[in-house]
Amino acid sequence: MSFLSLWLTSGLVILGLMIALWLLSLALKDSSIVDIFWGTGFVITFWVSTFLVSGNMTARAILLGVLVTLWGLRLSFHIYQRNHGQPKTSATPTGGGKQAQHGGGAVSSKSFYCRVFSCG
Repeated sequence: MSFLSLWLTSGLVILGLMIALWLLSLALKDSSIVDIFWGTGFVITFWVSTFLVSGNMTARAILLGVLVTLWGLRLSFHIYQRNHGQPKTSATPTGGGKQAQHGGGAVSSKSFYCRVFSCG
């Protein structure tokens, strides 16, 4: 499998998962669940790429996979613990509350557009 093909396949897998998670966050009205997924996304990307590239697993690939998996799951767990028990993120453009101090907060599509394109 070529690098470009592998890159596109891995990217489409993560894109699909992120869109599904985003839709779930809209239904739950809680954008913090997307943050929790980032570490797990690295784990999924590694294992999808590894299985697409080689049919046989070397000791080096398995060791790297274990390390990426431990790191990614630790990151997801850490973000989950940090967000757990926090008040729901605000949908206002300023964010409000404690999570807005470190860039968190649910953002409406209009607010996101205005932040990106400076609508004034």
